[in-house]
Amino acid sequence: MAVAGCGLYHSVPTASFFELHVINDTHHRVTLVIPGPNVHDHLAKGEGIFESAWRNDRPGVALVRVVGARTTLGCLKVHYRKGEKQAAARVSAATACTS
Repeated sequence: MAVAGCGLYHSVPTASFFELHVINDTHHRVTLVIPGPNVHDHLAKGEGIFESAWRNDRPGVALVRVVGARTTLGCLKVHYRKGEKQAAARVSAATACTS
């Protein structure tokens, strides 16, 4: 995986990222918004997608905003440990987005 930083691309092993499998278990099409460089993914009812936008070299929180019909439905907030490789989250588990 290539990561941009200071105008240069650095090769970063895929194992250095936390992978979140997001499953749309609702009856509506949703858009997932990942913080960062304009990442938006659309999920129809029953679809799932793997997102790997978070470095796992330290503990953190994977944050995904869930949007439906141009309205924020909530956010998925998945806490992960240093070195953790993957987890899954269901769209129906989205809660209020807070800063």
